[in-house]
Amino acid sequence: MAISQPLVWKGSFNNQVSNPQSWSPNQEPQPGDTLFVFSNFGQPGGPSLGSPDPSIINASGNDLRGDLLTITTIKTTLNLTNEATANVQVNSGSSTFNLRQLSSQCNARRRRRSTSP
Repeated sequence: MAISQPLVWKGSFNNQVSNPQSWSPNQEPQPGDTLFVFSNFGQPGGPSLGSPDPSIINASGNDLRGDLLTITTIKTTLNLTNEATANVQVNSGSSTFNLRQLSSQCNARRRRRSTSP
């Protein structure tokens, strides 16, 4: 049984979820993995690894394996094709979801920030 681990989107020449080079570490998502898209990497106080802004992510069929994709970027476009489904949490920034070729399900929620009185 494989141990799940966080995967960070870094994009690649084709922006395909199924391309191991699109993720850090270099591997295709597996069921139970935690998936992140975030920016500000390499910036003072920011993570040392992350995603380009804007990010374009192409998912087909069962590429995302039912895993939650957490987005914290300035702008992300998620293209779903061939009956792809996605569970997405948008923490910040703006996201566009394009559904094509029988893809009709994208469960997206926006995280609300709490404020102190």
